[in-house]
Amino acid sequence: MTFAEERLMADRALEAKDSEAAPYPPTAKRFRAARARLGASEHDVAERWGLQASMYWDLELYDDEVFTCLDLDDVPRLARVLETPVMTLLFGSEPESPLAPVPYEEVATRIAEEATRRSMDLQQLAETIGWELEPIVRRPDEVGKLNLDGLYDICSAVGLDWVAVLAGAEARAAEQQDAADKT
Repeated sequence: MTFAEERLMADRALEAKDSEAAPYPPTAKRFRAARARLGASEHDVAERWGLQASMYWDLELYDDEVFTCLDLDDVPRLARVLETPVMTLLFGSEPESPLAPVPYEEVATRIAEEATRRSMDLQQLAETIGWELEPIVRRPDEVGKLNLDGLYDICSAVGLDWVAVLAGAEARAAEQQDAADKT
């Protein structure tokens, strides 16, 4: 399957909120394959990632786990540990045309604009979308604490491409790693 087909599969699954009604892309096998390529154990990967081993194990068992249980900021860090690009882990390949990364600040701006457009305060918009929005508007870095399911819902409501925000998270993680490597 192509990136576009797997992206559509993810969109449908995230919209349905039911992996039986709409399956997620086969991410579990990609996590297993990436780890095997490195010759690392599940414990080794979890240790390098800096999170609990049980969080990693489930990624190799359930295709929906990366979409529903990981924070956005955790995904690029894990991809770096597995030495595999984020888009390849989630969608099997890179997009045919590179995505313009969307920064977290743009998500915060769009949320505020959408509340104004709908003549709602942030609490009312949050109730409509189903995710807490005020912390994101106050501190855009809070976007990184969303899981991909939440990111999808918010981006859908404010007219942003959630995968472009994911690309922004990957670019942000690379910049942070480069800065840390220089110190």
